[in-house]
Amino acid sequence: MVATTSTLQPNTQSLGGLIMNPRLDEGIRVELMTITPDLAAKWLKRNYTNRPLMRRHVMIYKNAIKDGGWKEPNGETIIFSSDGDLMDGQHRLTAAVEAQFPITSLVVFGVHPKKRSTIDTGARRQLGDFLGMGGAKNAKSLAATAVALKLWEDGIFSYATKLSPFVSFDEADAYVEAHPGLHEAVIVSKRIHKLLRPAHAAMLYYLFAEKDVGLADIWAGTLSDGHLREPYEVFLILRERLLREWTTSQRISSVEKVVYVINAW
Repeated sequence: MVATTSTLQPNTQSLGGLIMNPRLDEGIRVELMTITPDLAAKWLKRNYTNRPLMRRHVMIYKNAIKDGGWKEPNGETIIFSSDGDLMDGQHRLTAAVEAQFPITSLVVFGVHPKKRSTIDTGARRQLGDFLGMGGAKNAKSLAATAVALKLWEDGIFSYATKLSPFVSFDEADAYVEAHPGLHEAVIVSKRIHKLLRPAHAAMLYYLFAEKDVGLADIWAGTLSDGHLREPYEVFLILRERLLREWTTSQRISSVEKVVYVINAW
């Protein structure tokens, strides 16, 4: 069943004290709809000129739909042209079909086909932006560290450092909340950012501190200032090795650096 619950009216409306302008184009209409998997499948048959489908996006939406994340609208729209062709929303509709759950969304009908070039062209919101909007400090570094640590825990760190292991921002937010030590690790990583990628430095400090926070502080302190802390000459040797890579052309990969650090630890 498809239920239309609202549509734009031609007269001026007030929403929470905010004056909404009258409709400017009577050819465009907006409806809040419950979209069943069957309806989504029918709409996808009008998907002629969209970009290639990206499976990861579909999986992210599919998991969110199954978790109840699309029972209520978030303000984003599915868009159809005045010719009846799907202009935006193929990933969400595909996810609804595969999840076999209905979604609720605003749907815009009647957009001029030439407006396709202006759709979905803004800067994509990243995990760091999302965490920062929630009040997290050092949000971008925190996001990168959470990704690195989750990849490590999943056993795919060495070959998947550019992938996100989280299927949604909400999942990542819950992960950060469940690992409160990440905040301190990010702060510590700033002291050794020239020797290691900050996210990797924070991840390593977090892992080391779980085993022995005192020794983790000695490790970070030695890498930071180059002062020997007896009897941990190995951390000083590690620092010299990483400095040599930083000050010469003897480049090694970021994953190799992590291996050096773990061996020293």
